[in-house]
Amino acid sequence: MAKTKTAGKDNRTSPWIKLVLILAALLCVVTVLYMILSSTGFIARKATAMTVGKDTVSAMEMRAYYVTTRDNFLNQYGDVLSAYGYDTSSSSFESQPSLFDGSQTWKEYFLSSAEQTAYEISLLYQGARQSGYEMTEDDKAQVENNLAAYADAAEHYNEHYGTKLDAKRYIRALYGSGITMNDLHSYFEKRVVAGSYYKTLIDGFNISDADVNAYFNENTEEFTVVDYYRYTVNYQTYTYTEGSAEAGAPTSEAEAETMTQLAKASAKQTADAFLAALADDGSNFDALAAEYAEAADETVRETWLNEDVSLTSAATAGSGWAANESRRAGDKAVVEDEATSSYSVFYFLDRHINEDPTVAVRHILFKADSSADEDTLAAAKKSAEDVLAQWKSGAATEDSFAELAKEYSADSNADSGGLYTHIYRGQMVEEFQEWCFDESRKPGDTGIVKTDYGYHVMYFVENEGPRYLTTIRSKLESQSYNEWLDGQKTAFPVSFNKFGLSQV
Repeated sequence: MAKTKTAGKDNRTSPWIKLVLILAALLCVVTVLYMILSSTGFIARKATAMTVGKDTVSAMEMRAYYVTTRDNFLNQYGDVLSAYGYDTSSSSFESQPSLFDGSQTWKEYFLSSAEQTAYEISLLYQGARQSGYEMTEDDKAQVENNLAAYADAAEHYNEHYGTKLDAKRYIRALYGSGITMNDLHSYFEKRVVAGSYYKTLIDGFNISDADVNAYFNENTEEFTVVDYYRYTVNYQTYTYTEGSAEAGAPTSEAEAETMTQLAKASAKQTADAFLAALADDGSNFDALAAEYAEAADETVRETWLNEDVSLTSAATAGSGWAANESRRAGDKAVVEDEATSSYSVFYFLDRHINEDPTVAVRHILFKADSSADEDTLAAAKKSAEDVLAQWKSGAATEDSFAELAKEYSADSNADSGGLYTHIYRGQMVEEFQEWCFDESRKPGDTGIVKTDYGYHVMYFVENEGPRYLTTIRSKLESQSYNEWLDGQKTAFPVSFNKFGLSQV
């Protein structure tokens, strides 16, 4: 029987297959190694996200800026975003288009803001080092207080959600895996030095009362406001559209013009009748306006008084009649405004400098919004009462209050000791404002105020004077600071690293 010849098989693996397998194994090793290094924070700590002059901002540091920027924004505007349908508690929130710019995701929006903050902090920090600024004991205490606050926050979080997070795990939950207290120490140290140096800069500009007065004298109209009554009678303008089947529509351009003129004449007649019935002292303006509004099936307001209207705004109302410098108390007129197809009845009251007072206060916020349950509200109230009692039992000074604000406040200005300056009426929520502008209020007063944001432990710092003076001082300080900042930007150019930013 003949032997069947079988072709021999070469069991050796092809060199190309070996190479592919080796590369695949290496890729797996690299991937695992990358995941390990990423989870420990090594990559984020070593990768540079941004360079400002000689200062490098690591991805880990930028992550801290990012989280602070995002959380401050959500604390302030979270309710507004919810009204627009955003679920800010969802992990997919940051990948959704931003409300402000649909071409950006929320993450891109927050990261862009964080980059600008990091840039400015770096410029201030390098300026401080360049000038020989050394951290004060207060600076060091502020850094430690910021870090210690995480332990308290973790405790409150555990009480609320029944978890068992310590401070280290709590910060990882906030800032991502791998971040340590040492990372946050460096982050807060840079921010505190930058903040203190900023105050040093502002003080060093030496904006004097003479500077403020000189600016005011040269720009008086910027701070001039007017008070006046105004009731508006609108009229319809008609246009001819060929082929229109709408009932009552003009059938020619000539008819459209005639209908418009008749509507104008009727509105003018109404406004003239209003003016004729108006008392010389304007005392019946609101009563007349209410009567006319009701007859026209319009909303009846409490008053038609316009107070403290800037000249810029007044110039756009009723062809700018009230903004005219020739206006005097008691002047009245019917004014046509073709741009808005209306006639307005005006009664002029006053032209003056807005001398609304401003105040400075500190506060410590314990958050509990208006929709919170009773237990949450009660807990926030008790925390506020406990901290106020703690302050009273201690040094009971403004400085000691500021330290407690740095430690406990949930507001975005905690770093500055809860300080708000240049507060004017209408700026804050009603309950907060009423406490600040109570006629009996004096420096050193304290109290607890409940608002829709939660419970505020209040400390009244001082009456700062008329708003226009504080506005001018702030403006001059900002101008000097921006000039300094521009010089720093020239001296310390910025560059970004895509890989580092991808680790944020």
